[in-house]
Amino acid sequence: MKKLFTLALALFCGLGAMAEDYTDQLVLIRNGETVQEQEKVATLTRLDNGQYKLEVDNLVLEAAGLGIGNVVIDSIDAVDNPDEPGVIDLGTSQKIRITSGTASGYPVWIGPRIGAVSVDLEGKVGGDKLYFKATSEASFYGTDFKGEFIFGNIQSVVESAATGIESASASTPATAVAAYDLAGRRVSELRKGQTYIVRMSDGTVRKALR
Repeated sequence: MKKLFTLALALFCGLGAMAEDYTDQLVLIRNGETVQEQEKVATLTRLDNGQYKLEVDNLVLEAAGLGIGNVVIDSIDAVDNPDEPGVIDLGTSQKIRITSGTASGYPVWIGPRIGAVSVDLEGKVGGDKLYFKATSEASFYGTDFKGEFIFGNIQSVVESAATGIESASASTPATAVAAYDLAGRRVSELRKGQTYIVRMSDGTVRKALR
């Protein structure tokens, strides 16, 4: 019974936490001028509570030969955009701490030495594209830093979301192939007023209330 309950719990958790990697150009802007542009991978994870977590590893200042570190921005609020179908708007204002990176060639990572960094983030995700602009402020050995990190672009997110909706409309809708009760037992009939875990033909898992 314990194993069945664990299976059911794992299926429920799978409905919430989902991580996606996005590859695009990350641009650093200071005082209105582009300081650097580099291809980076950003990982966006949807949390069980509907918020998101953003991770960018091995952030560096190439021209200065400085390693900044690994950036994690947690508890990002998310809402569906009513004017752009398939697009989710992201936003948060918080203080974060940067950890050391792992990329070779950077013996010193300054992120952990900076301490708390103020970050204002706004972004969009849709289809297979992600956009965000993170404005950060920090002080390092008496020197104040303020800059904008911009990943991807808004238009590509909107277009990707629209393409995804069109493709989904043209494809065959997923159908239920198996159902389980909360104890993990497979059932052949769904009873009214009961909650079930349903596995779909496209491999997804859903929670269903009959």
